[in-house]
Amino acid sequence: MHSAWVPIELGRRVGYELKRVQAMSRAALQDALTRHGLTLPQYTCLELLDQRASLSNAEIARAAFVSRQAMNGVLQTLRAKGLVEHGRGAATAGRAVPLVLTREGRRRLAAARDAVMTVERKMID
Repeated sequence: MHSAWVPIELGRRVGYELKRVQAMSRAALQDALTRHGLTLPQYTCLELLDQRASLSNAEIARAAFVSRQAMNGVLQTLRAKGLVEHGRGAATAGRAVPLVLTREGRRRLAAARDAVMTVERKMID
């Protein structure tokens, strides 16, 4: 027995609401991060490197939901801003020397993290 398709108001569809909330969240987060000279992918990259400095570029890209090519651009920008640098030590198993946060990168991340947490608290409230 087939159930008849019943139109549902667009605003009541779960997928639509999730996308709408995601777009609003991204806009609010980007606005907060702009004040710290960062984009959302740059902030995400700094957070990931703070948690696990041994991640490869490809792993960071996957975790940040961007392509490897886009992440290469993000990482180049972060290096140019002096927020990340190559870590000390040798590469492991054919991998590039991992990136680590600089002192300025840690400082900028801490300030941006506070702004992000403020946005997230407002959204939850």
